[in-house]
Amino acid sequence: MELDGIANAPMTAEQRVTRAQPVLSSANLSVADLKEALSRVELAWNKNKASDHEISHAEWHEAVQLAGVDQVSDLSSLLDAMHRAESAATMLKAGYRGTRSDSGELSWAR
Repeated sequence: MELDGIANAPMTAEQRVTRAQPVLSSANLSVADLKEALSRVELAWNKNKASDHEISHAEWHEAVQLAGVDQVSDLSSLLDAMHRAESAATMLKAGYRGTRSDSGELSWAR
């Protein structure tokens, strides 16, 4: 939950990483651990985020995937993906469907 707040706080990417690094260290977690956890539909955080956005668990999972969690390589990109998932959820709730091109570019269509 704390990382979610950091990911969506009005800060620069560098400030987010500086605030988030101690959270990971104190929990003894790596970016790879969090990347794997975020991809699990049954994760309580995922279920709560779906509820927060008033979308299904499957739609929130889709938002996380569209946000590029599978492409995360470091803490900065993880926080960016968590932030993008919020926007993706809003788009899915509005009836848009996201697709990625072969080059990885995300596009939205109704």
